[in-house]
Amino acid sequence: MRRMSDAPQQPLTLQEQLGVFQALFLERLEGTLATFDELLREPGAELPPDVLRHLHAQLHKLAGSGGTFGLPELSRQARALEAQAQAWLEAGAEIPAPDRVAWISGVLGLRQSVKAGGGPQAGVAGGG
Repeated sequence: MRRMSDAPQQPLTLQEQLGVFQALFLERLEGTLATFDELLREPGAELPPDVLRHLHAQLHKLAGSGGTFGLPELSRQARALEAQAQAWLEAGAEIPAPDRVAWISGVLGLRQSVKAGGGPQAGVAGGG
């Protein structure tokens, strides 16, 4: 007698696969946002070049994947923050305190962007 576990598994539909990828993205996103919180605990803190490079790389990933996984506003905000970080990295100059505080607030505000957006939009892929 065959048990249910012995039955061949049906392949996931495209929609189910996208749901799995979206769930994985959201788990990774939570980890990324927690890292931002840890690195930027104090809005007036300095941004050493190595920290700024790390944040830039993470923002680049969010800018590219946010829209794909139904978070276009997250993608838009991350892209703007990434561009500012890139400009600072290229300039190599000290970042003025008011600009640094505003940028850090923007990075930390990404979590609110995700919450305000009500989570990923169902069926959205591409754009962003």
